[in-house]
Amino acid sequence: MTAIKHALQRDIFTPNDERLLSIVNVCKAGKKKKNCFLCATVTTERPVQVKVVKVKKSDKGDFYKRQIAWALRDLAVVDAKDAIKVCFS
Repeated sequence: MTAIKHALQRDIFTPNDERLLSIVNVCKAGKKKKNCFLCATVTTERPVQVKVVKVKKSDKGDFYKRQIAWALRDLAVVDAKDAIKVCFS
């Protein structure tokens, strides 16, 4: 995971003047498990902006693409499902 973190920092976040704080590996359930990462980032200039960024590994190569970003102040709830626990609503 450390190699992925360094690659993401170098290829995606450094050119945008952002610093990667943490990453979480997420994937969709189903036959094709496409790996994605949710990344917590901050800008390097003032005023600091904190974002959650979805990054996806490209199908055609060994590089990553920035999919979507959300400002942390705009997020109220992050809803997730646990693959181990079965939840009935």
